[in-house]
Amino acid sequence: MSEDCFIRSYGSNFERLNAVKGGSGTELALFMRLHLLQGIVAFHQHRLQDARRLLSKAEFELQHLVVDSEKLTEVMTMGFNEREARLGLRASAGHIEQAVAHIMQRKEEKKGISKKIKEERRKKRIQKSLGLTANKDKVNVDSYEMLTNMGFGGGAAAEALRQANNDVGQALEVLEKHPEFLSLPDPEHKDITITDEMLAQVYSLGFDPEMAREALKLHAGSIQKAIDELIRSGGILARSSSEGSSDGSSADSSPEAGPSNINKTEEKKRKKEEKEALQDFMSDLPEDEEDYLDLTLTEEEQFLKEYKSLVDSLGDT
Repeated sequence: MSEDCFIRSYGSNFERLNAVKGGSGTELALFMRLHLLQGIVAFHQHRLQDARRLLSKAEFELQHLVVDSEKLTEVMTMGFNEREARLGLRASAGHIEQAVAHIMQRKEEKKGISKKIKEERRKKRIQKSLGLTANKDKVNVDSYEMLTNMGFGGGAAAEALRQANNDVGQALEVLEKHPEFLSLPDPEHKDITITDEMLAQVYSLGFDPEMAREALKLHAGSIQKAIDELIRSGGILARSSSEGSSDGSSADSSPEAGPSNINKTEEKKRKKEEKEALQDFMSDLPEDEEDYLDLTLTEEEQFLKEYKSLVDSLGDT
């Protein structure tokens, strides 16, 4: 069953895997472990011929997976850790230059994936605040940002796209016919996480860190828009309305919280607990998709020697 799944995924001779990833060195570890386990099971079921065949197959695969310690050290001296070096050498059949190229390629791929995921999350957060068009479709974030990059306010851009069903050309006509839309407030983008990296990119240009944070909040984490905003305003922005309103409401609130406040508190507590539980779960997951392929093979070698010796001691019986 497991072997059938591997063959369907990778191809009987790794042809599907080679077409997609350009190599099969690391995944060979999965087949080696599978054939080793199958050989051990066959031995205990007294199927000695099958055990011998499967163990020999596992031994052949293991020989292709063993990484030369000197080559491993040489790759590590280039600034890579042991795991990266081992996986790189396996993927390149022991060729050092190809191993380094493989490692660098994997790093770039991870950066690209990480960047894409962050961008998708950012757009998803923005989209939640833009609402639906007249046709009940979600307002297109790319179209929204196209209009804001033209100089239109967020509120005006969102309303025009809602009325124009995401057609940018028609949205521009709407804005021309309804100049009152230009005074609409910008949508509130909730749950925008302003990271230290984002802040550093803005205040490293000479802006006040607090003003940098306000600008990033105002523009949903867009670094370029935050910089443009600070340049236009001379580096001084008003505090976000959410902070002012929260300060005022806390001063005017009565000692006894109403039912709605209690519900909001419970909801925040529940969300916090769910987030902590998710983070705890995620911490147990491997950070890299190839972690499960990074086998030292020490135990596999021991089991292979042990069971090959047992099979050989029994001969053809």
